[in-house]
Amino acid sequence: MRFGVTVAGDCNGNTSILDAPGDVALDLNNTLYVANTNNRLLIFPLNNLTGQTLQTFSSRPCYIYFDQRTLNFYISFINQGRVYIRPANKTIPPNGINYNNCSLNGIWTPTIMVVDSNGTVYISSYNCNFVTKWLPDATTGILVAGSPTGSYGSTSTTLYIPYGLALDEINGYLYAADRYNSRIQRFNLNGSNIGTTILGSAGVGTNANQLNLPTDIYLSKIDGSHCIFVIIITIAFKNY
Repeated sequence: MRFGVTVAGDCNGNTSILDAPGDVALDLNNTLYVANTNNRLLIFPLNNLTGQTLQTFSSRPCYIYFDQRTLNFYISFINQGRVYIRPANKTIPPNGINYNNCSLNGIWTPTIMVVDSNGTVYISSYNCNFVTKWLPDATTGILVAGSPTGSYGSTSTTLYIPYGLALDEINGYLYAADRYNSRIQRFNLNGSNIGTTILGSAGVGTNANQLNLPTDIYLSKIDGSHCIFVIIITIAFKNY
């Protein structure tokens, strides 16, 4: 039997410590950061189950990415259509405008982010069914994957509610968890915007060549070759 170890919160459902946490990230000191449902970013030092509020926001923080190179945290706010960068105190887009359409001038329902060594941020949008990249201080995003109109689909150039992203910067690939197509797509960052299905090519299911609503990806490197770990969550989406 396998047992988990509680590293934050308690086993009694005490919502004063954690309340429906959305995402977590670790810094280089193994300090845990939690996006909490009550508009707070929480910090839990190692072996501290209670933690403290690091920052309070006007809306719910949803997903967190920690950039080990710059030590910046990137936090997505689905309701506000923006990504906040801490402690740089910047936003993507810079003016923080909340868009409710699939314009490349903003971000509608941003979910998960990855950042390359040049500070370019790749962001998936589940309402727009695409992935955009944002150069440092850019006011407009650049389409990387999916339809420019935000239309969903299951072809090599479309996505259906993309979520998790993983970046292979050395080889110029971006991997996307194409959730409602139950597949993992790989995109060459040469600007072609054409995806290749590398996992889940046989439709929804539980067989070895199938996936069921993949949500996140972790890309590791073992003996010079890449190993892809897929996180599958089959529960319904939360109402952000």
